[in-house]
Amino acid sequence: MRKNLFINYLSIAVLAMTCVCCGSGKSLVHNESIQDIAVAKLGESVVVELNDLKSLALCYVIDKPSMEMPGNNLRFSVYDVLERKWLYSEQKYNATVEWQSSTILVIHSKPGMISNDPNTNEKMIDYKVDIQDYKK
Repeated sequence: MRKNLFINYLSIAVLAMTCVCCGSGKSLVHNESIQDIAVAKLGESVVVELNDLKSLALCYVIDKPSMEMPGNNLRFSVYDVLERKWLYSEQKYNATVEWQSSTILVIHSKPGMISNDPNTNEKMIDYKVDIQDYKK
């Protein structure tokens, strides 16, 4: 009787420890794997920002100015966390990127050459990308 009681308590303790370890470690391992995947694609200085739903990850690197490239060079990609695949990549000179909503990115850019056409300039400065529909 005492042996059965001990085995039951031991089983419950092992089950509880397994649940605690798996539950808390899952998101940590998942976040680390997104960071690792982003580092493999874009390099060590990559920044990862999840959207509101935590279903897409915006991964970007802004390379510092150099003699060869006097402005900042933005390289960014969007990773689908649920499907575990890259959806979109782009590179822009002198630009920044941020989430506007859960599927729309806003890219702010400073064009090097300005056009005579104001509509062209407007598209060169700020534009949006809908990741869900792959539309600029």
